[in-house]
Amino acid sequence: FIPIIHKIIPNARFIFALRDPRDVVLSCFMQAFGLNEAMRHFLTLQDTADYYAAVMKIGIRSQQCLGDRIHVVKYAPLVADLDTEARRLCSFLGLAWDEQMLRFHDTAKERRINTPSYSQVVQPVYRSALGRWRHYEAQLQPVLTVLQPYIESFGYA
Repeated sequence: FIPIIHKIIPNARFIFALRDPRDVVLSCFMQAFGLNEAMRHFLTLQDTADYYAAVMKIGIRSQQCLGDRIHVVKYAPLVADLDTEARRLCSFLGLAWDEQMLRFHDTAKERRINTPSYSQVVQPVYRSALGRWRHYEAQLQPVLTVLQPYIESFGYA
């Protein structure tokens, strides 16, 4: 919806979150999502990879069109140095920094969260999901040709 949002709210700012495409596809495919129109894309590994590619085409095009209105956040640097990356994001969004932002997991425990990722949201940032795809490399082989352009484009080669 980025192009539509930009048309309606021309000064809107966007966050483009990136993670190794292999980890993204693996994570989405392995997640126990409730079946609905959006989640139907994650029923097979091929469908998951194809959907990822379709969404990333829009993301890349949006980056090209929006210039400084879009901020890229990469997963690996975020988990390596949450404080620095969070401060950069706040600066981009024009928000005042608050140390409490780093304790999002404590705030999450006080709220009702009804998503498959609840157990992750209530934890501090962790690194164990980095490169998880390597444990499933053989299973990912059939979809690597779909993901390869994004692996290279986003610097994960």
